[in-house]
Parts: sequence; structure tokens; C-alpha cells
Amino acid sequence: MTSARDAILASLAATRPAFAPRTQRFEIPPMPADPVGVLRARVEAAGGRLDVVPPDDWVSRIEWPVELAAGTGPTDGPSIHSALPAVASRGSGRLAPGDAPFTALDLCVLRGEFAVVENGAVWHVPRHPLERRAALLAEHLVVVIEGDALVANLHRAYERIDLGALAFGWFLCGPSKTADIEQALVLGAHGPRSMRLVWLTDAATRATIEAAALPESKTSPTPATPRQVS
Repeated sequence: MTSARDAILASLAATRPAFAPRTQRFEIPPMPADPVGVLRARVEAAGGRLDVVPPDDWVSRIEWPVELAAGTGPTDGPSIHSALPAVASRGSGRLAPGDAPFTALDLCVLRGEFAVVENGAVWHVPRHPLERRAALLAEHLVVVIEGDALVANLHRAYERIDLGALAFGWFLCGPSKTADIEQALVLGAHGPRSMRLVWLTDAATRATIEAAALPESKTSPTPATPRQVS
């Protein structure tokens, strides 16, 4: 006599679907034909801005969101937290380790590891605990990358990241964003009001990256930019 349990198991075995074929590995897309143009479009779609400048005297070549004061007093000029000495030497009122007034922080400047062309994100590993906090609480955020620090997509990005060796790391993309019920995108409500990506590179390095790109006909389309409210 067949038990109810045996009948249920037999029914399950009889209706077992066939095994699906093994998923095939796909080819990771290479760098798009115009990496700088695609990266710029992605950064701007996220509410940010891209500057591509030579590394020599780059501090004076870009338009800063706040004026870098010449003074050195603790209250003279904007409050700046910078991971790059070239900027810290031009700023004033910058925060030293242990300082607390993050609510008055005007500008945070970080050194990124590399940028992802497909989405405009920058991989950043904080070199000091203050960097993590300052990146969220500053009015304006500037992230600097150097040389050939561009990858085509997130597949290539994770090939460069050793997660086992990191305590913390994050992708930064554009200023703070908050979406409301009216489908408007509010920038700066819970973090930086602006974000600028600065790529320090020379013509030879840029030409090398573009030489490994796709034909123009295969470049991915530019995403639509959401309505933004600053």
C-alpha cells in the first residue's frame, strides 16, 4: 500500500523539470570608443562634473566650488579637508585629525583609485577615518584620479579591487541625491551639494586608453538625465 508521503514524493519526481543548460560565459565589453565623452555623460547624468586636466599645476586649472583662500588662519577662508597636499597648502581653516566642526566643512578633496566609464562612479579607499566622514558632510566634494585610472565597466573594476585586504571602500558617484514622490531628484539634501571628478592625465596616456576602445558604432547610448532640483 502506497503511503501519502510516497505518493507526494513520486509526484514531485515525475514533474521535475529538465535541467537548464549551463550558463555560458559572456565577453566583458571593452572600453567604449570615446571613453572621456561617455564618462563625462555618466558623471553629468549623476549630477556631477568632469574635468580632464594635465597634472602640472592642476590646482589652478580647474574651477573650484569654493575659493581657495591664501590665508592660513583657522577661521580665514573656507573650511577644507584635503587628502592632497597640493590643495591643503592652498586652503585655510582645514580640519586636522581630532577636530570636530564638520558641520562647517565647505570642501572635501579626496584621492580616488580609479573611475568607471560605464556609470561615472569612482572607487575610493579612505586613507584616514576623517575622509569617510568628510566626504558625506562637506558642502562640496572633489575626487581626483591620476594617470590611466579608468576602467570600462564594473566587471573590470572588481578585478582591481582586493576585497579581502580592505576594511572599507566605496564607489562615489555625483552629489547627494534624494528622490521625492513627485519624481524630482533633489541634490544635496543629505550630503554634498556638488561633486567634481578631476582626472589628471597627459595626452599620451589618454591616447593609449582610447586606442583600446570599441568602434564608434558600438558605443552604448547616453542615459536620460532625471529632472534635478538643487
